Amino acid sequence: MFAKEDVVLFSRVQGKIMYQGVPVANAKVIRRYKYDTPQSMEDSCMTDAEGIFELPTILLKNANVTPLVQFVVHQQLFVERNGEQQQIWSHGKMEKSESSEYGGEFKKISCDLAVEPKRRELGLLNVVYTNCEW
Repeated sequence: MFAKEDVVLFSRVQGKIMYQGVPVANAKVIRRYKYDTPQSMEDSCMTDAEGIFELPTILLKNANVTPLVQFVVHQQLFVERNGEQQQIWSHGKMEKSESSEYGGEFKKISCDLAVEPKRRELGLLNVVYTNCEW
């Protein structure tokens, strides 16, 4: 019934944070994700002087996977600056593969904090709510 399988909980995220087109330096980018546990997991990084950041792939090795339950990872990205957090990404990842969040191929993202988040459809069951472009 259960199979052991390596699954990508959150693909590599690399990009640039801006505000009204100007790079945001020294902002904290927080990645939260939740899969098969009641509490979220979290990691983070800081943007450099040009607003660039990168977070590595989160791979869960030998996960118990069954075809009877839909694979879903709740993903969120936040930017913290000036003591405030702003959400820039919300996604229900339903594919186990790397880069499925971007439509199947890794893309660098560019996020402007002054832009309102919007719904972005990348396939039948792949919808991201974000103010990022790629």
